[in-house]
Amino acid sequence: LTFINGHINSSFKCSEVYSNIDSKLDVHNCSLKLFILLTKMKVSSLAFFLFANCASTAESRLGEAEEESYNTMWMQAQPRAERRLEKFTEPCSGLVVHVSMAPPGGLEVMTSSSIIQEFQYLACETPDGRAYKVQAADENFLLANFGTGLFISGETDIVFDESVVPVLLDLDSNEILSEGPPTLVKKAWAYSTRRNLIIPHTTGEKTVLVVRVIAADNSTSFSEAELHDGVFGSDGDLVNLKSQFAACSHNKLNFIELPKKKKGKSTEIENSVVTITVKESTDVGGVRMRNAVTKELNYQFGVDHPSQLASYVMYCLPWDAMVFPAFTTDNSWNTVYKDRWCTSVSAQMHEIGHNLGLQHSGEGNNKYDDRSGMLGYSFGESDTKMCFNGAKSWQLGWYADKRHAEIDVSTTNRSYSGRLVPILDDPEKSGDPMIIKVKTGPNTDYFIIFNRASGFNADTKEGRDQVLVTNTDISNLSWLRAKLSATQTWSISVDRNSGLDDILNVKVNSINLLDGTNGHAEVAVYFTSSNCLLRKTLCRRKPGCGWQRNQCIRNFCKDYSKVSCKADPACKWKWKKQKCKPIK
Repeated sequence: LTFINGHINSSFKCSEVYSNIDSKLDVHNCSLKLFILLTKMKVSSLAFFLFANCASTAESRLGEAEEESYNTMWMQAQPRAERRLEKFTEPCSGLVVHVSMAPPGGLEVMTSSSIIQEFQYLACETPDGRAYKVQAADENFLLANFGTGLFISGETDIVFDESVVPVLLDLDSNEILSEGPPTLVKKAWAYSTRRNLIIPHTTGEKTVLVVRVIAADNSTSFSEAELHDGVFGSDGDLVNLKSQFAACSHNKLNFIELPKKKKGKSTEIENSVVTITVKESTDVGGVRMRNAVTKELNYQFGVDHPSQLASYVMYCLPWDAMVFPAFTTDNSWNTVYKDRWCTSVSAQMHEIGHNLGLQHSGEGNNKYDDRSGMLGYSFGESDTKMCFNGAKSWQLGWYADKRHAEIDVSTTNRSYSGRLVPILDDPEKSGDPMIIKVKTGPNTDYFIIFNRASGFNADTKEGRDQVLVTNTDISNLSWLRAKLSATQTWSISVDRNSGLDDILNVKVNSINLLDGTNGHAEVAVYFTSSNCLLRKTLCRRKPGCGWQRNQCIRNFCKDYSKVSCKADPACKWKWKKQKCKPIK
């Protein structure tokens, strides 16, 4: 206090404090450290004064490229006049939270064609299911750790450094304040981070509990019966969470009701719906309201965590409790909705899709703009008959037993020619593939489907009745690359880091919508080489190329060793010439 009293006037030079600070991260850490220390000394109004003035000085030092990011940080870091803080010591898991954003004009002016996109942040989930925003983990931190697949939401522990400044919990904003970003540690049981494997736990029966919330000043506008109908389709709602997941998966994944009633201390779960009353008003915001509901659920039913009640738990909050339509956590158990969004099928499938471990579906430079399936934008309409794109469908594994086809640029299985049928077909019957996966290297795979706009996929918003090509990146985001009609071809160069560029070609020979079943496309998927378009003499000299059937084509056999040659069924070792030759 003596130090503060002696420096509160003009002698406290913010410019000196920040004389060697050039980055947004340094500004954030230094100013936040100062704020936490002063607040801990119970002079929060003085802390706010110094934080604001020093941050203002520091902001003038930022370059233009950092200004927008710093402004975002500043808005998020605004302390209240009297901030209620307590030391945070609980263990916690790292969860990536997706928050859906309202369209221009707000939710009140939404139409059925209005679209929703998201932003993300890192949350710390405690053992009882409450989750708190980790303020020091910014977008770059998320991208570097979770966006690269290095860590997986729900399979990661968070460890804070308390050696310099105690870690504090803001009880009003439900944010964790720390000196810097946390350390991430993989849980011992974490699944593999390899890309594009079939996600575990996407088949079978999964229970769903729907929570209707009454706050101190408002309540969810839907009754328990209406929420039950919107999720399970009990009273005339033909398109709902249960029906659409069952249809898209061909009953491989079924969201079901809890088998029996369960009495709590002052409420009860009936037909898989429960009403929970909390003392908080809606003005506390969605995050704090979520934690209040979680705490009350645990208390009412004597559980340690809401996931002990059901596989997935949907919180339906009053309209005024949150600005955003919905938010959810990757690879987890909980989704939170703003009132009527609890009954929107596209919102339900998008948010629970994140719970299942799926990432977004994009197009161009917009990671939400693939509208051919769920996990892109969500839509303002109540009912949406639409499934998932090729990449997501492969990861979900619903058609894997008999309807997946795979080709690989690095093997002899380098082409497919024939029918491609839509996901409307029965995946349990042997037949033509529904999805073709093309492996092209360590970081990118391509997925090809026929996006039939019919039946339970009738409301697909893009690429209707076309052959679609999507690819995935290292973070498992998917990107729509091509929409092909009959007679169209799409090609892309694929570098296998061998100095030899292959070209992936996807050709649609024809599309038949009236074949007596669900329709099909005749496609050819194959590789050519951009390096082997040479005349005969040069062709024979080019590594990886060979002259066959009066043309220069890719010839891997030519460059094989004896061991590799014997391992490749398309090649044969010529003992007399001691060379590897293709089998003609």
